[in-house]
Amino acid sequence: MDNFKTSITSYFPKTIMPLHYHEKPYLSFLLSGMYEEKSNGSTIIKTGTVLYREAHNQHANIFSNNHCECLHIEIKDYELFNLENNLKLPKNVVGRIGSIEIYNVLDSLKNDASDDLINIQCYEAINAHFDMLPAIGNPDWINMIKELIHDAPFDNLSLSSLAKDFNLHPNYIIRKFKEKTGYRLSEYLNKVRIEVALSKFLYSDENLTNIALDSGFYDQSHFIRNFKKHFCTTPFKLRNIIRS
Repeated sequence: MDNFKTSITSYFPKTIMPLHYHEKPYLSFLLSGMYEEKSNGSTIIKTGTVLYREAHNQHANIFSNNHCECLHIEIKDYELFNLENNLKLPKNVVGRIGSIEIYNVLDSLKNDASDDLINIQCYEAINAHFDMLPAIGNPDWINMIKELIHDAPFDNLSLSSLAKDFNLHPNYIIRKFKEKTGYRLSEYLNKVRIEVALSKFLYSDENLTNIALDSGFYDQSHFIRNFKKHFCTTPFKLRNIIRS
């Protein structure tokens, strides 16, 4: 692919990766298992977590007693990526739950999709991973709203309260949020809620109906309808793809 290199790597139980680094920055998505990462301290990385690591970030990994699998998306030219996206990639590890965009990359890889499609999806996945970073030109209030949604995605989000808090007209918030992020405010809120709910469904034993209700959807059918707006499959089929 032109801009990215992708790979899915399996690790045997109790594998120990000594201190090492990668020449290029990359995303690492833990699809199954758990491991301990040692780099300026010790951190437990759980299934469903996506980490961004800068180039030459030194770390060691100690994998759990279970089989582990990781999806890696390497950025071949990160200086060009920064320029094209009006971003400055951070100099530290940035972690979050898996985004809708990175699940789409995984789905395409598992189904042997074309390289051009996967290249575009990698681009979208990395942009989605950093949607919490302040992009150049984004007003502070937009970044603060995004932080509110990510910190408490299932809390009631009142447009009138946001307008009061930021001393802005509701219509201005709606118009400017769409202009700067590419999402309507309602779309962004719905996207984050689906990501959190999907992570629970894929990596826990809780049934989808309870997860959907806890995530602000009316019922399982309502969740699946919204899910299909972002994926070309159902939650159950996606789970089977990930576990295959």
